[in-house]
Amino acid sequence: MRALALACALLSAAPALAQSPIGRAPTMQAAIDGKPSWLLPFSPDIDIDFARGRFWGAQASQITVTRATPGTALDQAGNLWTFGSGEARVTNRGLLIEAASTNILLNSLAPATQTVTVSNATVYTCSVVGSGSLALTGATTGAVTQAAPLTFTTGSTSLTVTVSGTLVGFQCETGNYASSIIPTTGTAAARNADVVTLSVSGIGSTLTLYGQGTPLAPASFATNQSVVSVSDGTTTNRAVLFRTTATAVGSYLASPTSYATVTSLPQGAGFRGAARAQTTLHAVAYNGTAPTTNSGTFTATGLNQMQFGMAGGAAGQFQGYVERVGLWKTRGLSDAQVQTLSSPAAP
Repeated sequence: MRALALACALLSAAPALAQSPIGRAPTMQAAIDGKPSWLLPFSPDIDIDFARGRFWGAQASQITVTRATPGTALDQAGNLWTFGSGEARVTNRGLLIEAASTNILLNSLAPATQTVTVSNATVYTCSVVGSGSLALTGATTGAVTQAAPLTFTTGSTSLTVTVSGTLVGFQCETGNYASSIIPTTGTAAARNADVVTLSVSGIGSTLTLYGQGTPLAPASFATNQSVVSVSDGTTTNRAVLFRTTATAVGSYLASPTSYATVTSLPQGAGFRGAARAQTTLHAVAYNGTAPTTNSGTFTATGLNQMQFGMAGGAAGQFQGYVERVGLWKTRGLSDAQVQTLSSPAAP
């Protein structure tokens, strides 16, 4: 575990990031009542804009990252960046949060034609980064490009991947989702799940959450994907803003359990969501829609942390880029305010 920091290397000849990475001082802007003009509406206690390196109510050094393996992430131009063990994977797309996975292709950051062993009758997904392509033969037949990963069920135990053109990374992993490229050398290698946490004092049982990001998992992904949560570090006491397995945007309260969900959210579609949790009624809105409400009560106590791209505890990874999060620690915004907050017109 370490404090959030960014130390990365670019694996292409492209220019530097269009936005400076996390930890930089934000561009000076006019202040409104002593607060920066970029702040989310309705005076949040915490506002963290990962994609632009802007912080309010917390500092980058207060955020801890647990992932005992290296990883990679893409920037807005499609360039591949590498990150060391325990380093936050932040580019100008936001903070990348993913569950664990394993890349079976060898020397994945220097792609070369090879044959690997796979499990028969098993779902795999192969993906690449670069302008070239990957031809698959043996256990399946097909082509892979950066724009078109390939998901398939194996028909044998031997898979040959043939590289054409220029690739800076490639990967084959089990499951129906192309996660970020996992660095490997002479053997297959795993990437541990991202766990990114901020300790927060003074969170009440009436609160509001804001989350903005882009989920990358398909609608058939097996688990809910959480963009932001508050909890006591367990799944017993928590409030979560998440994308469901049915691709709806929802809020979830535990202690006791209650849901509110609204609309659908396709793979790769950016969204802004806001959720109110309180003792009498909670609500969730998405991209400016009218809130969906639920009369379930929220009586959680001991809430002491925010998790980014997680659902409390160490699960429910977002499987995508978390661009921005916000927290009103003791205020349940009105339905109208929740709707406004989730609007694309918000800062």
